[in-house]
Amino acid sequence: MPQDKGARVCLTLRVPGLDTQAVRRAVHRALGDRIDVYTLAVDTRRAVTTLQLRVRRGALAALMDAVMAGLPEAEFGAIARAPDAVDLQVLH
Repeated sequence: MPQDKGARVCLTLRVPGLDTQAVRRAVHRALGDRIDVYTLAVDTRRAVTTLQLRVRRGALAALMDAVMAGLPEAEFGAIARAPDAVDLQVLH
């Protein structure tokens, strides 16, 4: 059964450190427009920033290569099917 290369998946990525602006800059520098949407969370106890990157399944290998080249300190986590719709909320 062929996989839908247009289907989206979420990749968990953990980056050591708490400087979210530095992590964001590094992610954007390494990945550019390869990701659709991402979320970012900080674990102050473990001093780790965790990202959920949403990307097309067919682009996942290239995205992972770019992460390894641009963020060698990052650690890959789970890959899961992304929800069909993404709800974005703007907080004021």
